[in-house]
Amino acid sequence: MGKLKSRGRPRIRRPDTALGRFGASLAAMREARGISVRELARACQVKTCAIWAWEGGRYRPAASSIRRLALALDVPADGLLEALYP
Repeated sequence: MGKLKSRGRPRIRRPDTALGRFGASLAAMREARGISVRELARACQVKTCAIWAWEGGRYRPAASSIRRLALALDVPADGLLEALYP
């Protein structure tokens, strides 16, 4: 018997860091609006793995990506940046 593959990526979040807080905030905003990772990635013109990395607290998005995230989620960019720069 082979191993079962899990669907989706594991959600490894680091809430104790600024990037972790940003990722958790981004995921909460996306989920509250009923937007999938794929839909958000398309709207922001990035790959889905970038959204996973941002939500997982592994990478900081570029300023241009933060602007596109804010437009796609219909939130002010300041709202996204508050988690990165409290």
